[in-house]
Amino acid sequence: GLFSAASWACALVLVGAIAAIAISSGGLREAVVVDKNPQALVSPFPGAGEQAGFTPAPGATVKIEKAYNDFLLVADDAGHAGWMAKGQIEPVVR
Repeated sequence: GLFSAASWACALVLVGAIAAIAISSGGLREAVVVDKNPQALVSPFPGAGEQAGFTPAPGATVKIEKAYNDFLLVADDAGHAGWMAKGQIEPVVR
């Protein structure tokens, strides 16, 4: 019914808010690349698709440095950095 739909929506908003707080307050956080064809861009805008920063391997661990809209600035252990869509990586929860 209506109550269950509303409570489900509230739960999703709460989970999203907790994830956003964890990323913004955690400083450098680890994440795992979950996309099969990941691409880290030089800027956090969808039109920057041709400007690849680096290509991390699927399953690689990266560090989240900043968030901007639907993109996260990540860096790998070799010092490469780039912006990835939030759906391409999954933060590691410890």
